[in-house]
Amino acid sequence: MLSRFGASLELGMDGEVDKLITGWFERARANQLTHDACGSRLTRWHYLLGIPIIALTTAVAAVIFYSLGRWDIGDNIKMAVGLVAGATALLACLQTFLGLSERADQHKIACARYEALRRSLEILKTFSPSDPIELRRAITDIQRELDRLAESSPAVPARVKRKIDKKLENQNHERIFHLPVRSPEPEKVELGAA
Repeated sequence: MLSRFGASLELGMDGEVDKLITGWFERARANQLTHDACGSRLTRWHYLLGIPIIALTTAVAAVIFYSLGRWDIGDNIKMAVGLVAGATALLACLQTFLGLSERADQHKIACARYEALRRSLEILKTFSPSDPIELRRAITDIQRELDRLAESSPAVPARVKRKIDKKLENQNHERIFHLPVRSPEPEKVELGAA
């Protein structure tokens, strides 16, 4: 009997194990995409705060350097420079406090680990061991890795999770676990001499 995802049942994997591995695969893929989206979002915010900090700090430093020894600078300009310097300090503090870069890195690491787990599940599903003890050991190892990932991965906003879940729900995933099909060799046609 063939499962809808390939020949895994012929190799000794029963229907319940097949459903379990498929469910883990789908969750690993969803978590991978969710952490990738979170990491990309946090990286974008890191740059959205970081670039203005650099530009404003440079502008404030230039104005201060220009004004050294000049007494004719108006109070409005001094006030504007002070406000810009304060806004720059606030942005820098916000960027440091939020730890956007570090959090983005944590999500990228979680994404890579879920991707590796997903590949392990693909290999297990495609080349399932015929020995039930080996299959059980492989499943237990993957379960432990899933548990470790769930404990060590950073939290994701519910809004991002819902968006990814909806995106995956609307996609067709019939190709899960299929090996590439090799197209048959074209027949060689010999042209006879006329």
